[in-house]
Amino acid sequence: MTDTQTVWMVLWKKAATDPNFQAPFEIDEVLPETAAALGSSPGDARRTLSGLLKELERMPDGRQFFRQEGEAVVPLLEFLRSAKDDASALNAYPFEI
Repeated sequence: MTDTQTVWMVLWKKAATDPNFQAPFEIDEVLPETAAALGSSPGDARRTLSGLLKELERMPDGRQFFRQEGEAVVPLLEFLRSAKDDASALNAYPFEI
């Protein structure tokens, strides 16, 4: 799995299992798990996470799944539609990134 796929899975898991399913969450909430999954420092993990979110912004509407607003990650409508299906997590990953 690539670094961006790893970050994608961390974001997906956080958003899909959060009791506030649709609610934005802070990057700092997923940073420890992201750094551990990547085997990197928190600073490197933050850069990888931010890089993925910037790339998602460039995707067409309906394929972005997450948006960064300040220091928060916001699950978008396309995520909410597919999050209940566990197989969707990696299937939804935009391999063009």
